[in-house]
Amino acid sequence: MTTTTHYALPLIAEAQAQKFQTHNDALALIDTALHDVATGGADLGAGLDAIGATQGAILYRSGTAWTVLPPGTAGQVLQSGGAGANPSWSAGGGAVSSVNGQTGAVVLTIPTALSALTNDAGFITASALSGYATTTAVSAAINGLVNSAPGTLDTLGEIAAALAADESTAAALATTVAGKLAASDARVPPSPSGNGGLALRANAGGTALEYYTPTAYTLPTASTTTLGGVKVDGTSITISGGVISAPAASVTNPLTLTAATTIPAQVLAAGADTNVPLVLRPKGSGGILAAVPDSGITGGNARNTYSVDLQTDRNAADQVASGGGATISGGSRNKASGANTAVGGGQGNNATSQEATVSGGYGNTASNLRATIGGGNSNAASGGAATIAGGDGNTASGTNSAVGGGSSNTASNTSATVAGGATNAASQGYSTVGGGNNNSANGGTSWIPGGSYGNTRSTLSRGAWGAGRFATSGDAQAGEFVLRRQTTDATASALTADAAAAGASNGVILPNSGTYLVRALVTARQTGGAAGTAGDSAGWTVDCLVKRGASAAATSVVGGGGAAIAPAYSDAGAAGWRLAVAADTTNGALGLTGTGEASKNINWVARVLSAEAVG
Repeated sequence: MTTTTHYALPLIAEAQAQKFQTHNDALALIDTALHDVATGGADLGAGLDAIGATQGAILYRSGTAWTVLPPGTAGQVLQSGGAGANPSWSAGGGAVSSVNGQTGAVVLTIPTALSALTNDAGFITASALSGYATTTAVSAAINGLVNSAPGTLDTLGEIAAALAADESTAAALATTVAGKLAASDARVPPSPSGNGGLALRANAGGTALEYYTPTAYTLPTASTTTLGGVKVDGTSITISGGVISAPAASVTNPLTLTAATTIPAQVLAAGADTNVPLVLRPKGSGGILAAVPDSGITGGNARNTYSVDLQTDRNAADQVASGGGATISGGSRNKASGANTAVGGGQGNNATSQEATVSGGYGNTASNLRATIGGGNSNAASGGAATIAGGDGNTASGTNSAVGGGSSNTASNTSATVAGGATNAASQGYSTVGGGNNNSANGGTSWIPGGSYGNTRSTLSRGAWGAGRFATSGDAQAGEFVLRRQTTDATASALTADAAAAGASNGVILPNSGTYLVRALVTARQTGGAAGTAGDSAGWTVDCLVKRGASAAATSVVGGGGAAIAPAYSDAGAAGWRLAVAADTTNGALGLTGTGEASKNINWVARVLSAEAVG
């Protein structure tokens, strides 16, 4: 190879003489090739002009040299002559019989609107396309078929797969489809002329539709012995599926069922069974009411959700079941204003706090959480979960307090109880009055079984009962005290109601200007310890007369008692135990003190009976 591939530049051969000549020739050729590019094609343009090229001319290669085809006329197209021939201009618009293999050129003119199509040969007319659907129509039809189906069931393939996975559904669907009327049978027959009032129904065989004349129903005529028809006042009601539905009631549009005569209207359960329940079913959280709320005394204020109010008489608009889930079963002028409260009946009763209940009676009020009044008159259960069974003018104001009945009784502290009687008071926690009148259990866990004018004198766990009074409550009564203590050594220890150190309210406390005749029954028993024998016991019976003057310091034992009383009865191991019964001038009481032995755990219990005179 002596020249380059593209530009035929001369190459220098080995041992070539005059190498400069070959090199210079190559540079001359490169200069010529690059000169036209560097001068913007001026030399090439000059060459084309020399061979007659003008605007619109076509440059082509003839068999021997580059040649120019002069410009054609408007509308002509360039036509190839094939290999070995020169191109030429040809007139356009000629019809072609075939596109495949066509060597010439074809110009197609496309109309810009469907209406521009004509019936010229080779075109489709606009009228010929009128029966075909557009893409918009096809999309609308497909969307209607899918009809918002979920994405997992919006194709026939997905539906078929779902039916195949559930044979029971597929079988049920096939049965349902098989039972439908054929399209040819479901046509509506022509309406007979001149026969107004006809209705359309399936025929007896269920195979086609037919017209028929419906039978009108007339309500029975009312009489004095037969219940007449039912009249609907207000707007219409509908009956569907055995359910009677009415438009929403309002003050101006109530739904009222009234008898056609003076015979009361009746709502009767229907059915073939002997026993058929009657269901009153509100909609949503609506209540069951016996009167349409009208914010007046006739219908009362609006009721709350899930309330039941069957009361029909009131003299104020708020005498209704206004608490959520509240109930008034009947009666007159009652209120159930707390959530889930209930008034069973009676008149003028109020259940005002959550889950409070008044079963009946007159003028009763249950005003705290789960407070309850069974009945009676003017009772008030104001403590949480307080209870008054009945009676007149009773009050249960302590939490879990209770009054069984009677009149003007008060249970005013936690779990205090007055079973009955009149004007009794249990005013301390867990205190109790069984009955009687004018008794006062005013000490914690104190009790009065009955009688009249008994008073526990604010003493812990003591009892009292009287049979009247001289001047004040408790000035002529009997009493009882229960005292206790455990000793573990030979140290003297006071017996008290709470096993603590002696104080002003836990012993046999006397009032000022009081005298008690006392009998103390004391028992002691060893329960453990390093010494002695468990079960060793001792007992004492001690009588004593004690009185108190104007103060605690003026307390003295008139007779009886003793400083170190040996047991009247004892085991050998308990013979050394001692009891002291003496005046307690610090607390104004009769003090009982037990002394045991070292290393012996001894439980001491005393029952003290008293006859008490004060004045």
